[in-house]
Amino acid sequence: MATTISQLTQASASEITTGSQLIWQTEDGNTRRVLWSDLETTLMGSRYTTSLVVSSAEILALGATPLDLVAAPGSGKIIKIQSIVCNYVYGTTTYAANTNLQVLTKGVTVPQYQLDMLGATVSTIRQFADHTATGATDVQLSDNTAVVLQVETGNPTTGDGTLTIYATYDIITL
Repeated sequence: MATTISQLTQASASEITTGSQLIWQTEDGNTRRVLWSDLETTLMGSRYTTSLVVSSAEILALGATPLDLVAAPGSGKIIKIQSIVCNYVYGTTTYAANTNLQVLTKGVTVPQYQLDMLGATVSTIRQFADHTATGATDVQLSDNTAVVLQVETGNPTTGDGTLTIYATYDIITL
């Protein structure tokens, strides 16, 4: 059953659910109502999570063959990554060379997030760092374009660990 919130200041967080309504009176005396879920989507965009398991063979090819993390969202929409967490399981051999992981919109040159992790000599869980575009012409986001996982340059050499990438992201309608 939907909850009607007559005064937002009286509603606790547990009372605001997907079916909740926000009702208010305009200056001219008319009553307006909106579903909380519609308001949340309008103000916050659409938030999602995904994960990607990456084998050692895929890591060794990440320079030449980026992996899709989030599929293209459709025309008039962009993907804005909010956070990335990486669970690295160390094998028996450390990856050498080209160990900086990047999460970026396919076809652009400036990543949204990056993490130098593949050189780790133990299993570890780490968060990617936000990578801010600094140049006036830097492009990080692109309409209707997938987000991929890759390494910064070339393929890593040697190594046999695996990764699981966890991403939280928004789909923003332009």
